Amino acid sequence: MKSWFPFTDYDFYAYLTSGMIVLFSVDYGFNGGEITSQTEWSFIQIVFTIAMAYLVGHVVASFASVILEHWIARRMLRPPVAIMVGLGKPVFAEHFIAKWIVGRNYEPMPESLQALILTAVAMKLEKNVEEITNPEDVFHVAFPVARGVEDASIRMDGFRNLYGLLRNVTLAGLITAVALLYRAVGEESSLHWWALTITVLSMIMFGRFLKFYAAYAAEVLRTYASESKREKRES
Repeated sequence: MKSWFPFTDYDFYAYLTSGMIVLFSVDYGFNGGEITSQTEWSFIQIVFTIAMAYLVGHVVASFASVILEHWIARRMLRPPVAIMVGLGKPVFAEHFIAKWIVGRNYEPMPESLQALILTAVAMKLEKNVEEITNPEDVFHVAFPVARGVEDASIRMDGFRNLYGLLRNVTLAGLITAVALLYRAVGEESSLHWWALTITVLSMIMFGRFLKFYAAYAAEVLRTYASESKREKRES
């Protein structure tokens, strides 16, 4: 974003967008759209709405991070790092996601690349390769190295912005669906179909979140592997 814009790229992608969606959908579903149906907005109202959207976006991001990222993507499923470096065989759900939703970034890397990464991590942590079983150890060693490479850092920021946006929009979409269902109760309208449509779109957004979440991890690992090769040649 330009320097005069008061928010960073990540603020815009991860907080303002999802916060605005939730604010307007909750107003429409639970308040009859009293706020969103206004045809004229004063400058103060616009500023206040943006500020509220930013705050609500932080709340949405907190719940989305816990539920969608840390619970589903990292507990119910294996973290992408664990799959890529071979710290456990993918289960059926992960095979399905890799084949139909995410693609190559959710699959094991070539064994030679896995060995290179795990060996470099083990040397850094002064452990044997067999002792590297926690994907967090791999990520925390690889991340600062990858972050120090300018091109990789730019790509990582792009993937982070996208997966943050998609993760939060997924939860915002589900909240919107609930708000529409609430308003649809007792009304003969098509709102329940809109709620179903938005739920399906939210699931698609969750799939896209997994794609860019895995791409972020893949960028870290590939850059780390490349830097490890370079250091090995120079030593």
